[in-house]
Formats: sequence, C-alpha cells, structure tokens
Amino acid sequence: MNTSTVFLALVAAVLLILPACGSDRAVSTQIPTAEPISLAVEDAGEPWGEKFFTGLSGRESVEGGMLFDFEETVTVGFQMRKTLVPLSIAFVSETGIIVDIKNMAPLSEDSYVSARPYRYAIEVNQGYFAKHGIGVGDLVEVERADSEDFAIVVFHRS
Repeated sequence: MNTSTVFLALVAAVLLILPACGSDRAVSTQIPTAEPISLAVEDAGEPWGEKFFTGLSGRESVEGGMLFDFEETVTVGFQMRKTLVPLSIAFVSETGIIVDIKNMAPLSEDSYVSARPYRYAIEVNQGYFAKHGIGVGDLVEVERADSEDFAIVVFHRS
C-alpha cells in the first residue's frame, strides 16, 4: 500500500468514527447558504424578573418579538395564558443552534416545552420562522443593542 492510500483509509476511518463520539449538544452541520435575517426584538431582561415573567402577555399586537436569555441551559416551558396573539417560539442552545420551534395558541393553558435543553427563547408572531425559511439546525447570533431593552437577533439559514 502506498502512503496516499493509507492516508485516505485513515481519514475515512476517522470520519466514520467521529459522529459516534459526539456529545449530546446540538451542533449544526449545515453551512448557511441564504442571506442572514436580522430582527430587532425586545430583551426580556433579567431571568425571572417581572418583564421576563410577563413576556408579551396582554398585548394586542407584537412588533419584532422578544428574546429570553436564561443565562444558563434550561428545560422550562412557556405558557400563553394571558397572551392575546398567536406566537411562534424558537428555542436556541448555548452554542446558538435552534433546537426546536413551536407554534403557540393565544390564551392557551398548555405548556410549550422544547424537545432539547436551551439557553435562549425567541418569541415572534406566529408563522415568522416558516415565512423566512428559519428552522431547526439554523444558527442564531444575539447582538445586544445599546439599549438594555432591545437586542438584534441574526438568523443564519441553511
């Protein structure tokens, strides 16, 4: 066997073994191909503070959306008990990968729970993610605005 054949066999073996050695973290293997989409959203503030807890409740319309940063990985669910408009929610891992998206019905008592642990949750008008081709596995960047009340969320679609 010549050196290049041995090298190619070694590379093939490593590529076959590596996926089995992965962690439980969500990792996107897709390369973003579409133009990124930026969205200005309200920042829900400190985890479990008043604004964080009430979110978009009581509003008759939503402009942009709202970002919830738990500052650690969590598995808690969201409710729509006092929310008047239908929303979609993206659950985003600490590494910035969308791990789940749910559509939430207004005034629902249901608990909307991510299929995987997450750090960030982004609520938007229902259908926003589908309309813009944003899905599970896409990369999200959170850019803090000068104001503590807002953030810019950049979606890198694959």
